[in-house]
Amino acid sequence: MGNRYEIKKLKCAYCGFENEDIYYAPTCGILTFKCKKCGKVNFIKEIIGFKAMKIEDVQKDDVEFAFLNNTNVIWDDKEVDKIIKEMYERLKQK
Repeated sequence: MGNRYEIKKLKCAYCGFENEDIYYAPTCGILTFKCKKCGKVNFIKEIIGFKAMKIEDVQKDDVEFAFLNNTNVIWDDKEVDKIIKEMYERLKQK
């Protein structure tokens, strides 16, 4: 279980188009959105609010922060490492 968000607006990191009604649920593996204008997949980064990021710029630490910052479950380090590795590898395949 974890936090889920509906983001009203987020600009595409590639073309700058303002996308609306984006769903974000990091513990479910929903860390991205596809731009409605250019069709590129963007990573959703939590900073102060949310920001779109180019997939090629995403680091494993970004995925780990998103997951751990939004989970409501206590995980051991081995479980977290496995989950983050799988999520990061799937993300980089997009």
